[in-house]
Amino acid sequence: MESYPNKNLMLTNAYIALAAWFSLVLLIVFPFVAPDYLPFIITVFLSLAVIHTVLAFMLKCPNCNKRPTVQGLSIHPDAEEAYKLNGWAAVIVRVAFDKQFRCIHCAKDYKL
Repeated sequence: MESYPNKNLMLTNAYIALAAWFSLVLLIVFPFVAPDYLPFIITVFLSLAVIHTVLAFMLKCPNCNKRPTVQGLSIHPDAEEAYKLNGWAAVIVRVAFDKQFRCIHCAKDYKL
């Protein structure tokens, strides 16, 4: 398993994506619990989503030169699933929790 060259950027991207997902859950729950916080949570979610998108387009697989957290219409048949997720979401979760991932385009394994 090869070491990924942009380790810190990939980890930052993964944590920001997880934070965006968490804020999305808050968007679903908070309108019923505390509607006054809704504009703040929307702002947080949109900010995190934009940052994640920018970082996702900055990261490239050294093997295939494609972006492991940007998914088109298809992924490599050997791309892995993680925690019932597949594609770019599996990459995000594997990076955040396991500090490793498999490129969804070429199926090359990397460790962080």
